[in-house]
Amino acid sequence: MFTGKTMLDSSKEMLKRTENQAEKLGKKLPKDTEQVYNDPTTHKRFEELFKQRKDPKKIEIDSELIGKVGNSIFVEPKRNNRAVLSFPKRYGIAEWMVALFTRPTVPINDNELTVVLNELSLNPSITKTVIDIFQIYEPEEITGFKLKMKILGPTGTVIEKFILKDCKITKIEWSPIDYSDDSISQITLTISYNEFKIK
Repeated sequence: MFTGKTMLDSSKEMLKRTENQAEKLGKKLPKDTEQVYNDPTTHKRFEELFKQRKDPKKIEIDSELIGKVGNSIFVEPKRNNRAVLSFPKRYGIAEWMVALFTRPTVPINDNELTVVLNELSLNPSITKTVIDIFQIYEPEEITGFKLKMKILGPTGTVIEKFILKDCKITKIEWSPIDYSDDSISQITLTISYNEFKIK
C-alpha cells in the first residue's frame, strides 16, 4: 500500500525523487525507466486504478507492475529475459537449458514456434533426448506433449502462463562445428502445436 499523493505527483518530480533515492542506495534504475514514466499508457493505468478506489489517497497496485527503490516507486515493464519454458519433467530438459523461445501467434497461422537449447547436459545426451522425443511423437495419430511458458515479474512471480497442447518436434538443427568458436553448442527445435491458452 502507498498513498495516492506519491502517484499523483508529476512524472518528472517522481522520476527525480526515485533517481536520488537509488543513488543514495548505490543502485541503478533500469535504462528505460524515464521512458516508462513518460508513457501515456502508464498514466492512464494509474488513473484507472485510482477510480476503482473510494479513497483516492490510498491505492493497492499489483506488485508485479512496479518496482521499489527505498521509499520511491517506479514502474517495472515486462522484460524479454524474464521467462521460462517447461518441457514435461519425464524428458529431463531443464528450464535452465533453454536459451531462447518464441511465443505462439494470433491468429494461429503456421502453428509453429522455435526453441533453442544450450547443450549443457552431457549425460544423458540432450541430442539423444530430443531425437527420442521426435521419434515418439512422429506418427500422426499420436497426441503430442504439453509445453508451458511462464512470463515472470521482477520478483519472480508468474504473471502470465502460456499452455500449448499437442506439441511435436518437427525439425531439429544443430549449431555448426567451428574450430575457431568455443561458444556453447546449441540445438534449435521447431515445434508444432494445435492450440494454446493463456492463464
